[in-house]
Amino acid sequence: LNLGESHEKTLEIAETIAEIDLQLGEYEDCLLNFQELCDVYREKFGDKHEKIGDFLLKLGFINYKIGNYTDAKDNLKEADQIFRAILKETGRKEADEETKTKLKNKIQKIQKDLMRMQDLF
Repeated sequence: LNLGESHEKTLEIAETIAEIDLQLGEYEDCLLNFQELCDVYREKFGDKHEKIGDFLLKLGFINYKIGNYTDAKDNLKEADQIFRAILKETGRKEADEETKTKLKNKIQKIQKDLMRMQDLF
């Protein structure tokens, strides 16, 4: 995956390719692609962007599927921190309830996944 410039359309196409790899079960390829996307978004938007949290969720799932349980747990914990920070920030602003609910649901899913993973450690 060569993103070159971090143009919005280039990132959209790269994300679509990573999603297709994920659906096809090409975990090694999509792991690399989502990690690169995560890095580019961090560079472009900083560490606390919702897209980074979404990529970390996917990285957590992929790492879990390929047996990298420690990495999966780390990915989920970082995603949780990002979503909590964003939720806290939206609480200070006028944010629509749909956005707040979406973030809360992501946090709840992460917590459930982390609880299930406890048995692996």
